[in-house]
Amino acid sequence: MLPGHKRQSGLTLVEMLVALAVTGIITGAVATMAYAFSTAEEDGRGRSMEQAQLRYTVLRLGELLRNARLICGYNDGDLVVWVNDDNEDSDDYEENDINVNELVIIERGGDSEYLRLRKFDTFDNPRVTLSQTTSLDRESYRNNVIELKPLCRNVQFDLHGQDPPYTQRVSLAWEAPDGGGWRSYRISANLRGWSGHLLSEDGNEIVPEQD
Repeated sequence: MLPGHKRQSGLTLVEMLVALAVTGIITGAVATMAYAFSTAEEDGRGRSMEQAQLRYTVLRLGELLRNARLICGYNDGDLVVWVNDDNEDSDDYEENDINVNELVIIERGGDSEYLRLRKFDTFDNPRVTLSQTTSLDRESYRNNVIELKPLCRNVQFDLHGQDPPYTQRVSLAWEAPDGGGWRSYRISANLRGWSGHLLSEDGNEIVPEQD
């Protein structure tokens, strides 16, 4: 070194390579942590959505069945429910008639792979007999579908040994995705609004109440 000259500070090539390597390690660790947090957040949102969907399914089905008037029977493997009687204050229909708009079908699909409700909203709201409800052509009427569990499997109905229309207790069981696997769920409800007193002696039709 010449007299009067100061040594210039700086990084050698080796030091620069070491610094770049350390920076790369830190950047990689930060990116890994960010990805882990993002994945955990997405999983949490997915789990919360599944839980909310499950609660909605349980509440909706439980309320529907508890307030139902009759379980009419099966229509292509799906359960037909007479949910109410809207004719009590109507001049156009007879009280205790079953009309299309008063029916709800709990659908599980041909392969028991979903849970949804089919409701009818027809303008003329035609009367149907009890026996006709199980052969109802759903596409002949304006209707809408409410998804309950769009992804599930092995949906089963249990009428507890009481054939329709005498069914007074219904259970539904299904399996739904849960953390990479499948979890079993089951709900049961008693028909508090069961209208068995309206059935004919053979149980095939609805008869008017006697004054």
